[in-house]
Amino acid sequence: GAAIVAGGILTSAAMASVPLVCAYGYLGDGGSGILDASNLNWPLLAGTLGFWSLGGTLLATSHVAAISDAVPDSRRSQAIALLRTAGDVGFLCGAAGAGIAADMVGDVGLAMQFGSGVLMGATGWFGLQHLALWRLNNDKSGRK
Repeated sequence: GAAIVAGGILTSAAMASVPLVCAYGYLGDGGSGILDASNLNWPLLAGTLGFWSLGGTLLATSHVAAISDAVPDSRRSQAIALLRTAGDVGFLCGAAGAGIAADMVGDVGLAMQFGSGVLMGATGWFGLQHLALWRLNNDKSGRK
């Protein structure tokens, strides 16, 4: 569970920062609305995308490990297939929702930041649920 929370935090923080990092490239464009690559802070963008990929790696692997631990061997393939199907539907709905939001507000960066807020909220909810389950299991076993 801790890897899922860490991955969610890293990914959502990086997702929220990319529009801010890229905004520096728009400052010198004279109002044309075109990203000026010569004004972009490339090392900062590379670091931000590095954190995003690290968070994505944690998220990609930790869910399968959690499912494998929680489900009996005889049902593991069905559980992983369901997990991947739910992930694919989430990617479809998330991308469509972000596109619609970007069209409605006219700002892709704002849509990315909204998406990162949704991911951070889901990560917080998962973290609280995981903590409550951990406490419940430790109370039942007599450990503190």
